[in-house]
Amino acid sequence: MAIEFLSTKDQDIVLRCMKSVSSFIDDSEKHTRLGIEADELERLIEQWPGIDDRDQAGGGFLAINNSLNEVCHGFRIATSEWGNWFDTPMEEVQSAYGRWLALTGTSGGNTLRAVSLVRSHRERHPSGAKAPRFLAAFSARLKSCPFARLH
Repeated sequence: MAIEFLSTKDQDIVLRCMKSVSSFIDDSEKHTRLGIEADELERLIEQWPGIDDRDQAGGGFLAINNSLNEVCHGFRIATSEWGNWFDTPMEEVQSAYGRWLALTGTSGGNTLRAVSLVRSHRERHPSGAKAPRFLAAFSARLKSCPFARLH
């Protein structure tokens, strides 16, 4: 598991990302934005650091990847509130994200987030309801990605 090979500091950054995402993203949006339900995110936070991040479609991987991605590229935490969640600058969070991605052998969070969003849409609309345009575009591009198991 990649998380085991991160430094204690990087592990703390990942946990702080998961906690901030748990607070900042409404429960009704968690599955869409993270690929997991709110209760699963809370369970993974409680189990920290004993979570499994080996399976790219698994809850541990999705929680870590998509929480880091949200903090680095998604919602914004006001400068005045940053210190309530993190004791490191944003650049260090981004670096920790890069180190975790390298350990997992994946190339980037935005692609993995897109995989999660497409998978989420398919789970919620098994009858094949038309995906929003941005998801349809991602889905088409991701079919050629070796790690994007969409089907």
